[in-house]
Amino acid sequence: QTTSDSISLANDSLNKQKYNPFFWTDPLAVKQIVNAIADTLTAADPDNAGGYKADAGFFSKRLDLLNRQAYRKLAAAAGQPLAIYDRSLEYFTKRYNIITAAFFTTKIFGKEKINNLDSVLKIVDVIKAKFVFYTNYTPEYIIPIISRRTKTNKIILNPLSMGTMNMETMKEKTTKRGTKKRNYSDLILDFVRKFRFGLE
Repeated sequence: QTTSDSISLANDSLNKQKYNPFFWTDPLAVKQIVNAIADTLTAADPDNAGGYKADAGFFSKRLDLLNRQAYRKLAAAAGQPLAIYDRSLEYFTKRYNIITAAFFTTKIFGKEKINNLDSVLKIVDVIKAKFVFYTNYTPEYIIPIISRRTKTNKIILNPLSMGTMNMETMKEKTTKRGTKKRNYSDLILDFVRKFRFGLE
């Protein structure tokens, strides 16, 4: 089975379940939503339209900068095939031209159903993967099974962390300059770092 065949299999699996709430892993998808939110608020509160427009413009510029950073850092990973447990990072991988050659499941929520395991394991072998990417909600019993069968190491991604964050309760991280709040850029750049490590 060739890498091209593997990619075709992954795309077929992806088309069976199109709903994916993790659009926010793509900064440019978020940018579209920011502008839509600003337009909605302006329609509801035209007296403060200037403020909504200014805030949206400021955040949009930050998203553009973040997107450029991610493109630059992932340049060497572009076009590389990967094996990932589920579809939650598909917006991210498509944005930065990373090829998903194998999903172990097309589900994101609900009861997990592993795709044809033998076929997926063959794909992992074909693309000579050193790592398989998992999410933090991958069933614990699955990881050692896949790792043992594919002789790969694991990289854990955490797309659910965004769901527990807001302006008042963002997680803190410690840096050389002290403690600072984690924000959206930190999450995206964490994905960048892990994909770069696993693919380059």
